[in-house]
Amino acid sequence: MLVCPTTTNNVTKVCQNISGGAPLTFSHVLFGMSFPAFTTLTTDDVVNTARRLPGKSSAADMLPTTFLKQVIDLISPFITELYSRLLAADLFPVEFPQTLITAIVKKPGVDATEASSYRPKWNLSLLYKLLERLVARQLIEYMSSRNLLPARQSGFQPGHSTETAVLHMLSDMLLVIDHGDLAALILLFLTAAFDTVDHDILIQCLQMSFGVNDVALQWL
Repeated sequence: MLVCPTTTNNVTKVCQNISGGAPLTFSHVLFGMSFPAFTTLTTDDVVNTARRLPGKSSAADMLPTTFLKQVIDLISPFITELYSRLLAADLFPVEFPQTLITAIVKKPGVDATEASSYRPKWNLSLLYKLLERLVARQLIEYMSSRNLLPARQSGFQPGHSTETAVLHMLSDMLLVIDHGDLAALILLFLTAAFDTVDHDILIQCLQMSFGVNDVALQWL
């Protein structure tokens, strides 16, 4: 049975709408596929990832991104040691996700006096964003090498975009029409889609469907 969070947010609303339905089910990862821990980081990992960070700086940092890139060769051994110990020991500094939030108007013409007319812009620290990218790269490499990601997932995959998603959809519809059948398209739009993700369900999915477990799962 789906247990709803106690906080009032988009996740709670989704849970309330589907509560009482069928129990959640997960596909199970093949035997032997496992991601129990993050691999040891190297200074090259840190340097290469830091150099690919966007040029914009964060208001949460006194250190500009451009300066970090200039000195990353010198400080990379210290950052590598810090990150490696955090990942191996299942630790996450509470200071890392602390951020400055700026309210941005969603679109022109909305009522500026309504709080719902704004979206939050998060300014996270460089060290947090750098660690996040290193972790994401290892997860994506593991899932991609074992074909665990859906073949038609266009989001957040190299070489994929909204264009590839549209091309897949258009190709399927044209093939159906060529065979003399009818084609219908149903679209689902979720406002603030990432806010509808239930963290407990996400953790279960990572464990059961993707084989992420042990220290790696606890760290996430």
